[in-house]
Amino acid sequence: MGPATRRRTFLLWVAICQLGMIRSLSAQPATEAEKLFREGLEAMRAANYDEACPKLSESYRLDPLPGALFTLAECHAAWGKSATAIEQYQTFLNRLTSLPPQRRDQFEERRRLALDKITALTALAAEITVDVAPSAPRSLVVKRNDVVIDPHAYGVGKKVDQGTYVVSAELDGKQVWTRQVEVLDRDRARIVVPWPPPGLEPEKARSAPVQTSTPEDAPKARTPISRTWMYVAGGIGAAGLTTGIIAGLVALGKKGTIEDNCPERACNAEGREAVDAGQSAALVSTIGFTIGIAGAGATVALFMLSRPAPKHDTAGLLPTFAAAGDGAAVGVRGAF
Repeated sequence: MGPATRRRTFLLWVAICQLGMIRSLSAQPATEAEKLFREGLEAMRAANYDEACPKLSESYRLDPLPGALFTLAECHAAWGKSATAIEQYQTFLNRLTSLPPQRRDQFEERRRLALDKITALTALAAEITVDVAPSAPRSLVVKRNDVVIDPHAYGVGKKVDQGTYVVSAELDGKQVWTRQVEVLDRDRARIVVPWPPPGLEPEKARSAPVQTSTPEDAPKARTPISRTWMYVAGGIGAAGLTTGIIAGLVALGKKGTIEDNCPERACNAEGREAVDAGQSAALVSTIGFTIGIAGAGATVALFMLSRPAPKHDTAGLLPTFAAAGDGAAVGVRGAF
């Protein structure tokens, strides 16, 4: 959204607001808020935003009308302060929900414009993300332009106006780290506050209480897997092995019939039936053994994963499974 587009957008509302103000002023003496509002509008028409926006802001502070807030948001949007404008458009929309329906309808056009502006400016506004090293102490105070950042906002992007920002860290009232960054529209900056910061006395860094994670923030410990699934896998594996053994015995049982009825590989009707039955039984046996081995491997894996995580990494066992064209193997490997 270029300066020319911004100016055209709000000039229409400048004219509308001026007309409303003229009608109001003709009926009663101007208050201080009305005077500032009128002066702010004149400065907006001249694209003198550094004068217009502060006057409109003071006018709104003295007389917080929804229309004045919308005009203030328009001023900041035209001035290039996208993040500030987004907040004011959103506040304007929130204010409308508390108005009576008849009065709220008077702001319908501006409500739609505010929604459109929020969408456009959200993509345009710069963003700064401030994060802090996990080892930093709880007493560390992090600020952005002298405004304290809530620890819950660490690592969360914040829409900001384009300009220069100073991120600093204080410990026991003394600044121990600082960094300056300049952002323009659409910039995305990420700043990590290190710990310990360069130049901090080692003794002071060690004596500071280390920041501990809350149960919600701490990495989730490995949760034991329900043994029900282990029993299911074991049952499937056992069924597969049983099926494989039975089918294999059936295939072996057909061997004698095939030898008797297929001399020199020339089979009669009974021999061909035995061959077909034997091949089917052999296929079922192979599938059964494959499922049985897979089930056994899964059972071993689930058993190992259901155990509590070891406190040290110096020893441990891991399940292994290997398969080849003529068989498979299940086992464990580890270090002690």
